[in-house]
Amino acid sequence: MDTTPVNTYDGINFLRISCRSQLEKNACGIHLACRSSCGNALLVRADAIASNAGAGTAGSFYGCVADFDGDGWPDIYFVNGRDRYGRGINVRNALYRNNRDGTFTDVTEKAGVPGTGFGLGCVWGDYDNDGFPDLFVTQFGKNVLYHNNGDGTFTDVTDKAGVGGLETGNFHSGATFVDYDRDGKLDLYVGTYVTMDPETQRYCKVSGVLTSCPPTAYKGSPNALYHNNGDGTFTNVTKSAKVLEPDGKGLSVGAADFDNDGWPDIFGRNGGNGLLAIGTTHGRDVHFARRL
Repeated sequence: MDTTPVNTYDGINFLRISCRSQLEKNACGIHLACRSSCGNALLVRADAIASNAGAGTAGSFYGCVADFDGDGWPDIYFVNGRDRYGRGINVRNALYRNNRDGTFTDVTEKAGVPGTGFGLGCVWGDYDNDGFPDLFVTQFGKNVLYHNNGDGTFTDVTDKAGVGGLETGNFHSGATFVDYDRDGKLDLYVGTYVTMDPETQRYCKVSGVLTSCPPTAYKGSPNALYHNNGDGTFTNVTKSAKVLEPDGKGLSVGAADFDNDGWPDIFGRNGGNGLLAIGTTHGRDVHFARRL
C-alpha cells in the first residue's frame, strides 16, 4: 500500500492510496481496508477514511488530517465513540503519525489526545499562529480543544479557551476554523445537532416498527461562532454576527469565499434547511447575511 499526500482542495485534505492486494489492508498500521479494485490508486478524502484502527479504536466515526509535527508528511486523527451504557467497552480516539514509508504509528497516548467524550468530529487549525496545527474535537457533551505544544504533545485548553460548547447543547457535530473577520486569527464555527439528554426519547415507532427516532422527533440546538480574542480565549459572537440558527439541527459545515468578495462565508448542512451565511462588513462591523 502506497500513500501519497495530495494538495488540499478548498481546505479538504486528500490522500492518494494505492493498494496492490487485499493482503495489504492491515499493513499500513491503521487497518485501512482496500476496495475490490485494489489494483488502482484511489483518491480518498482523508477526513472520510474508513478505519478499523485497532488499539481500542474500532468503529471510528470521523477523521481529520494535518502535519501535526511539522515533518512535511500528513498525519491522521480519528475520533471514536464511547461506551455510554456501561457495557465494559474501552475505546478512545487515535492519532497516527506518518512514518513516511506508507505506514503509521499510533502516538495517541504520547501526544495526549485520546478525547474526553463520545467523539463526533474534528478539525485542525493553528489558532494561536505558532506554526503548529491545534486540534478541536466535537463530542457528545463537552467539546475539547487541544493546543499543539510543538514537541509532539498537546495540552487540553478547552476551559481556558471557552469553547466547550455546553451553552449550545450536548450533541455537537461539524466544526471549522475560519478567519471570518480577516484579523489574522482563526475563529471557530461549531454546529450542534439536536437536544438530547437522559430523559430524551430514544426509540420511536416508524411504520409500526420500534426503531431509532427520526430527527423530526427532537428539538434542534443552536450553532456557535467563536471569535478568536488573540490571547488564547474565544468569545461566542453567534448572535451579534447574525449567524444564529436556534433550531438548526447542524451537521457538517464548511467555509469558503463563495461570492468572491474577499470575505469568507460559512455553509452549514442542517437536518432540514441548509444555512449559507455570506460574510460582509460595514467598517469594523463584520457579520453575515443568511441565504438558503
